[in-house]
Formats: sequence, structure tokens, C-alpha cells
Amino acid sequence: MLIQILFLKLFLQTGIGTTFSSVDKYNPNPHLACATNKVLKDTDLVIAHRELPCFTKVIVCNVRTEKCTSAIVKDRGTFGITGDHYTAVVDMSLEVAKRIESNGFEPIILFSPVPIPNKPPKKKAYVRKLS
Repeated sequence: MLIQILFLKLFLQTGIGTTFSSVDKYNPNPHLACATNKVLKDTDLVIAHRELPCFTKVIVCNVRTEKCTSAIVKDRGTFGITGDHYTAVVDMSLEVAKRIESNGFEPIILFSPVPIPNKPPKKKAYVRKLS
């Protein structure tokens, strides 16, 4: 499938893919909505990406297992920063990770029909409040 994908006009991004769950330490309430105001389920084929528009259909491929699946961007995500770089390219639902046989923190290739801007993380300006 990876060879067939290369013949299409798609943009790609490589990096680390991590998994997220509808219930984890950052989201203890499973009924909270994501960026698209939909409730996230672990059985959905969804990913979270920083720059891609919501409802963009993408293909996620695991570099180690060479398995691919399609997913839809439905959330904003991967906000972990180390230095000047994000720690991951995408956050995948558990179903996406299961289909590409990801262990939760692996190199992935992301294919998208729209250009993927690789922006460096914005530096937050901290303003000291005077009391």
C-alpha cells in the first residue's frame, strides 16, 4: 500500500506518532468534546494535528510495521514541547494505533491532500501581573 500511496499527489510529514484515549490523565471526563465539538470515542479513526484543518482525511503509516490506515483530523493536538521542537507529529486514537500496530510512541509517515506547514512552536510571552 505504501508504494501505491507514493503515486498520488499527497504531501507527507514524518515524525513520532503518539496515542491518546478518551479517558486519560489530561482528559478525565470522557464526555468532553474535542475541537470539532464531537465527543471522542476510542473506536473512531481520528487523529489530532496542530496545523491541518479539521475533517481532513489523511493516511497514517507506521514505519516499523509498514501498515497504513486512513484517519480524519478531528482535534488539535500534540502540544508537548522539548526545547524548540514538538515531541510528536500526531496524536492517534487507540483504533488507529491498533490498525497500524503502533506501540504508542513510534515513527510514522503522515500523508495529506493539503500542504502541511511545519511551523516551529510559538514562544509564549509571559507577562508579569502587578498586584
